[in-house]
Amino acid sequence: MSFEAHRGEIFGLLGANGAGKTTTFGMLCGLLPPSAGSLSVAGVDLRHSADAASGLLPLGFKQRLAMAAALMHDPDILFLDEPTSGVDPLARREFWSRINYHADQGVTVMVTTHFMAEAEYCDRLAIMAAGEILTVGTPADIRAAARSQDLRAPTMEDAFVHLATEYAREAPP
Repeated sequence: MSFEAHRGEIFGLLGANGAGKTTTFGMLCGLLPPSAGSLSVAGVDLRHSADAASGLLPLGFKQRLAMAAALMHDPDILFLDEPTSGVDPLARREFWSRINYHADQGVTVMVTTHFMAEAEYCDRLAIMAAGEILTVGTPADIRAAARSQDLRAPTMEDAFVHLATEYAREAPP
């Protein structure tokens, strides 16, 4: 897969459970070694930026590392893996208000979600299935690509189902 996220942009990874969102984030955060290819974050090549992969650390240290990464002062990039899963609607609204605040301050926000409504909050997003990117674009562009004679005003869920169905049809057995 290949994608870029730009400074001050909210970039989402949308996909069903098992699509590869969390694994991708684990690689981008240095918690998992890249499986192939090249990987850089803020210009730093993650295949060569440390002596040992953080994925080899004991679980307690992994959790401490993840917490430290999330709480670093003034991050250029903020990685949020399904941050609103399990929270009530008021907390979800407040959370997205804070995400937008940081993006407005120039922080690049990378967020995973399987909530279709939250995908609409992203400036751009990639829809994933089985570790592959099916499309990248604005929510409006992705919805527009799913427009048809029968579906004149598709929702993000409609677009996701359309792309996932096409992928399943074309995927080798």
